[in-house]
Amino acid sequence: MPRPPLADWLKARGAHNDLVTWSVAFDDDWQRFWQECPRGDWLLSLAARLGIERPRLVRAASAAARTALEGLPESEPAPRAALELAEAWADGQASAEACRARSLELERYSPPDPALAAVGAAALSALMTIEDPDSAAGAAANAAQAALFGAGDCALLSLLSYAQRQTAERVREHLPFEAVAALI
Repeated sequence: MPRPPLADWLKARGAHNDLVTWSVAFDDDWQRFWQECPRGDWLLSLAARLGIERPRLVRAASAAARTALEGLPESEPAPRAALELAEAWADGQASAEACRARSLELERYSPPDPALAAVGAAALSALMTIEDPDSAAGAAANAAQAALFGAGDCALLSLLSYAQRQTAERVREHLPFEAVAALI
């Protein structure tokens, strides 16, 4: 069965304009889009709209969020603990109730450093994906933002591009195209 043009499909499902605009060049070649997409948040947004199984989506969102943990000091354990709990849920080792409770704790996480706050937001997005698949994209977007907040001005654009590519690679590791192809 032929696949619909990606941009039309995304637009009909309320995807952000930047994603819809970028996808026009791929027409109905969803696989090429999946392989070439430079942003993890766009991949997670598409996967959520396709209805990928929630544990797989949570693992991919957590993997994208983990890219923000590199500079996280050990004195700030909340984001890492939240990601570990989300991954435990995806593996059937934690309850949704425990995840909800951790989400409420993480919502109150408010370090003065904006980079640390963005790391917390990335972890919270991954954890919230358990109940709301639309939160998945926030894991990658906030991870990229954490990288930006942690960089000097001269490196911002190249760092943003790098962070977005890293989140996209992590998403593809957990959600190869074959996982989404059957849902198209």
